[in-house]
Amino acid sequence: PGRRREQAGGAAEEAIAGPMPARPWEEGRRFTEPIAAPEDLTRALAWLAGRLARRLGQEGLGARRFVARFSRVDGATPAIGIATARPVREAGYVLKLLAGKLESVDHGFGVEAVALAAEARGPLSAVQAALDGRPDAAADLAATLDALIARLGEAALWRPAPVGSHVPE
Repeated sequence: PGRRREQAGGAAEEAIAGPMPARPWEEGRRFTEPIAAPEDLTRALAWLAGRLARRLGQEGLGARRFVARFSRVDGATPAIGIATARPVREAGYVLKLLAGKLESVDHGFGVEAVALAAEARGPLSAVQAALDGRPDAAADLAATLDALIARLGEAALWRPAPVGSHVPE
């Protein structure tokens, strides 16, 4: 009781164990020599997207936002990001959307490390194909929206949202 009283009064130290931090949903790769060729950067992103897709698959999750960070030799860290209409985890799909933005990355004198993070995660619901064999219309719409967002940016597309208003219309 005396030690607890001293801890409560601040005279004695007390170690507080907080909850373990969540495991970050990021995969990274360092290179022995800096790379600068677009093909090498694409290959590195494909490898990271595959690893991240496997991890998301093990948890039954998908992600709606992916961010790729490139650590340059001079210390700068340019980043590119994509957002999807619904959670995805297919590595090829993520790579296709990121590849369109890869040319905007300034690699300077070379890139030492690449990291790919899944930021907005959520449960990935199973999609049932139509009985007549036609593709799912919602999946086609989501893919179209993803391509438009990747090319034009998120600010170029509008989404309906509920707004509180006193006008009944």
